[in-house]
Amino acid sequence: MGKILFVSTTPLSLKTFDGKEKRALSILRSLSKKNQIDIVCIDQNYKSNKKKISFCNLELRFKINFILRILNTILSLIKLKPLQNGYFYSKDMYDYIDKNKDKYDTIIFHLIRCCQYLPENFYGKTILEMTDLTSVRDKQIIQSLSIINPLKYLYILERFLIKRYEKKVSNQFDKIVFVSKKEIFKAKNCIENDKIVIIENFFNVEQKIFKFK
Repeated sequence: MGKILFVSTTPLSLKTFDGKEKRALSILRSLSKKNQIDIVCIDQNYKSNKKKISFCNLELRFKINFILRILNTILSLIKLKPLQNGYFYSKDMYDYIDKNKDKYDTIIFHLIRCCQYLPENFYGKTILEMTDLTSVRDKQIIQSLSIINPLKYLYILERFLIKRYEKKVSNQFDKIVFVSKKEIFKAKNCIENDKIVIIENFFNVEQKIFKFK
């Protein structure tokens, strides 16, 4: 049985309505059938009595001070890295991953902003569950926003930083997972095809919900 560490900046919960979180949990549920799954994630609303995800072996949640979020976001901008990197950075979580990395055969990172948690000198398998290209999604948002909306210019800046970052970090992982084959074409200029794996979304379908006479 393999040991897998799953790293996320979102507060994973079985009760989530978020599509990307549900996708991540579906993948983990499948992997847990033949592997031991540990999760580390950011969760600002964490409570000690919060229900554990049933199919996980270990679940650790970290909080980030709001002032540190702002300072780290500014620092990311100075370093020409995506703003979201700074906003979702937890030194405590990074230190935990770095200290315990040798316990795992594989580390899976959820979304591109988790790339910053990749520890140095890890000799196991590394997987980035990117889902889709953030730079492409940001472009769609930019096109939908009015020119008088200040968020438009924030997204333009973030997309510029993300696009550079996507190309840089993709070389650091053994495999990169997308949700659709369409993403292969979008990623052709920044990610090698032999690294790409497609895992489409799937849902649990309840049968015999209605009884007919």
